Amino acid sequence: WGQYLWPALVTGQKIKPISVTISSGDGSYTVAKKLADAGVVGSAVSYDEFLCANGYDKKLRPGTFDIPEQASEEQIAKIVTGQD
Repeated sequence: WGQYLWPALVTGQKIKPISVTISSGDGSYTVAKKLADAGVVGSAVSYDEFLCANGYDKKLRPGTFDIPEQASEEQIAKIVTGQD
């Protein structure tokens, strides 16, 4: 979390995490759709392609995740796969 807070501390912006819940058995497109519906990513289709192209589709974990506002695609993927 610390690495995501630093830019906001420098600029004085408030961090507003967005909670997204991934259920056991959710596939990469379902996860991408939940992220898009929550406003975390712009397109479910393109984010699903990103997850699959980078191997994150096989590492998704169930749970409720707090995604920092303006997190990168890579940061989001690491959060929802438990690598963060």
